[in-house]
Amino acid sequence: MASPRQEQEGVSDAINEPTAIQSQISSSSSKDSKSSSFVFSCKVTDSEYFTTILSVLQMEKDKQGAVFMIADEGIKVTIEKDKILQASAYMKSNIFQEYKLSGGDEKDREFRIDLTTMLDCLRIFSSSCYLTMTYNGYGEDVHLILENKGVITECAIRTVQGPRPIDFNFRKSMLLNQACLKSKYLQDCFSELD
Repeated sequence: MASPRQEQEGVSDAINEPTAIQSQISSSSSKDSKSSSFVFSCKVTDSEYFTTILSVLQMEKDKQGAVFMIADEGIKVTIEKDKILQASAYMKSNIFQEYKLSGGDEKDREFRIDLTTMLDCLRIFSSSCYLTMTYNGYGEDVHLILENKGVITECAIRTVQGPRPIDFNFRKSMLLNQACLKSKYLQDCFSELD
């Protein structure tokens, strides 16, 4: 049987445990940052905007590849479906509280991941949270660190190899007309063609 003193020590150890975890995480992250410099890292204090943009691109509930192209101006995320439909979203670098892009060639500034997996990771906390995303370059995992009210979750998402998205580059010299329509009207037009 444990003495009251041992029980008190157990309680004080349990109380200090989160602090130990936080110091362990900070020391491991400082070791990681010294041993490898990131090709890309960004931080945002409210992950809701980032999550909403990515969820709008999601066309299927199953696995769906998304290509992230990183530039000094921001991030372009592109998804394709059967090489006939493509959707892209741009997130300018100024929406992030911190946005760093250092070194690496074009190959290091592009990665493909499963969009469904990334959204599942971003939705671990029911409310918005502090998000840090890092990428070390070609063939490396994408790391997400989410923090909400002192609770920290780290996710590593494997990048996959795949073809680049088709470049639907409509050159201005060959473009005769351009129209912006509400999708409802376009749907009505196509439904009458059947």
